[in-house]
Amino acid sequence: MFAETLIQNGINIFMITVNPYNPKKGQPTITALMSSLSKILEKIKECMADNKLTGKLFVNAKSIGSAFALELASNFPDEFKGVILESSVCDTIPFLEAAGVEKDNLGFSEDEGFNNLKKIEKIKLPTMFLHGSRDTLVAPALAEKLQASSGARTKQFHLVPGADHWSVAEAAGDLYYQTIKIFVDSVCGINTWRQRRRKFRKS
Repeated sequence: MFAETLIQNGINIFMITVNPYNPKKGQPTITALMSSLSKILEKIKECMADNKLTGKLFVNAKSIGSAFALELASNFPDEFKGVILESSVCDTIPFLEAAGVEKDNLGFSEDEGFNNLKKIEKIKLPTMFLHGSRDTLVAPALAEKLQASSGARTKQFHLVPGADHWSVAEAAGDLYYQTIKIFVDSVCGINTWRQRRRKFRKS
């Protein structure tokens, strides 16, 4: 539903949904997916070309998927027009602890985690953050910390009242898609207030 709605609004989006475990083998797939991102991106570009989709491409991810979106945007900035992060993860270990994983069982330090703070510092692409005010997995203060570390000159932070980690879209309703559409149009220079002002002056 999410992807279809964005496509209907003329938005080309590379949406990353991550299941951290392979249900068939019972093994973590995060490392394998991270190393496959460049190949996946090439497939996305081929699919866009085959379907004559010439618009700008945005990368979008929710929750732990934000690590992969930031990995892509930091390594392939020329391939994307912007970044849209929902319920994004800031520090790896606090997120896993909030999800119920005991720190003693992690077997790695924060520096060996996703390093989202370091990645986002390098990203200059326009970035939108959507976060729930009642998120208990990633506190809003941590999402704001990630936003503050962003290297983007153009960035937006939207805190959705009443939403938890998984219910941002549901809590925001139609305003969720409208907000994303306005952000995308602004980044792409479509129907911005500057354009409307220019048209007014010419008339």
